[in-house]
Amino acid sequence: MLHEICVVESSGMAPQLSVGQLLTPEMGFRCRLSNWTGFSVERLQPNDPQLILAVAAPEPTEALDFLRSLRTGQRRIPTVAVIPHDATEELMHAVLQATDDFILWPVQVQELRQRLMLTRST
Repeated sequence: MLHEICVVESSGMAPQLSVGQLLTPEMGFRCRLSNWTGFSVERLQPNDPQLILAVAAPEPTEALDFLRSLRTGQRRIPTVAVIPHDATEELMHAVLQATDDFILWPVQVQELRQRLMLTRST
């Protein structure tokens, strides 16, 4: 069975840097790729992936508003964030308040896989 994940990244992310490209069906994942422009948890349908991988790296600006909105949103979906290793205090605070787990950029594939599996099962 494939674990379905909604991966939200910057629209300017180079394909070779895309975290979504790391999560393959062979690893047990099916990813729906989105970008920050217009993404909203409230618009996800019941049959959409029920785990969000919010990639706030290498440039976190677009993700910060989303992370803040998770704290006040009506709908709760398990979320893992990818943040820069030199994250600002503001970003770190938003991540700790709004997500279930986080991982530092650049990601290590096996660590990412384990964190997603753990978050998915809780």
